[in-house]
Amino acid sequence: MSKLERFGLVAAVVLALAALAYQGLKPQPEQQVGVMGVTNLDSLTLRDNLVVGKASSLGSGGLAVTGNISLSNGALINTKGAVTVTDQLYVASQVVALNGVSVAGNVTTTGQVAAGNGVAVTGNITVGTDLDVAGNAMSTSGSFRINDNTLVTGTLNVSGVATFNSLLRADTQLIAANGIDVSGGITAEVNSQNFVLPSVVSATIAYDTSGAVVTIPDGQIWIVKDVVLHVLTNFDCTGDNCAMTVGDGNDADGFLVLADAELQAADSEGTGFAAGWQGLVAATRGVYQDATTFTYAPSGAAETIDVAIAGTDPAAGLAVLYVFYTRIQ
Repeated sequence: MSKLERFGLVAAVVLALAALAYQGLKPQPEQQVGVMGVTNLDSLTLRDNLVVGKASSLGSGGLAVTGNISLSNGALINTKGAVTVTDQLYVASQVVALNGVSVAGNVTTTGQVAAGNGVAVTGNITVGTDLDVAGNAMSTSGSFRINDNTLVTGTLNVSGVATFNSLLRADTQLIAANGIDVSGGITAEVNSQNFVLPSVVSATIAYDTSGAVVTIPDGQIWIVKDVVLHVLTNFDCTGDNCAMTVGDGNDADGFLVLADAELQAADSEGTGFAAGWQGLVAATRGVYQDATTFTYAPSGAAETIDVAIAGTDPAAGLAVLYVFYTRIQ
């Protein structure tokens, strides 16, 4: 190979390397990541998230789907703006709304509805399991149908028909302007005061209990129907001389007058009477219970039902006092 041929070969190699270097340094066109110019898709599979921005073909950042959006193992998250349902909303599991749910149509679920700040529906509400609302629950023109438990910590307001196939619990008020029709039973708890309906208040009394055990607030009116005592463990005094009276500031033994023998858990007030229950017969009842009822109507200050235990060195004994009454004011 002549010198000229060798020079030509070297020059060709140098030019080739220079061309490769220029191509590597040349700015590359911007990649169009995530932009699709396809208007119709039979299916779309994504390995990661689908982000919809402000593409003009989608209006102002919207996503229009004529079929279904199905998520098998993920979540539909809307961090800003509204989710509008013009027809029915079907949820197979839970609907959790920290700031409330407002629906113009019906709500039908096979699972639980949990709302942190109320539920307002102009149509019907049908829940397959539990309805748990921390605020108010309102159906302004339709009906309520709950197949399982209902817990409303605010106000439950239904203008139509409310059907509860299990437990209904309202921690504040349940207001029914047109009344409540119950085909089953109403279950209430001791020490939960009703208005007009009968209530029961209880007080635990030990051998060293003394003074007020039940308070009738000022301004309320109680019609007391009955006062009874359930002795759980024997009252023990030196010389077996324990005694108990139940009354108030006007008559210390107005409700109950009990001697030591009657303060024993095995004692009954007669044949067929349950053991340990006192205040069922005239011998143990005070003058307040001689009549059919006794009325408290404090005005200016509360009144109290008081207990006094007498005897030599009381050392043991436990009982529960029950007051059955109806509050009418």
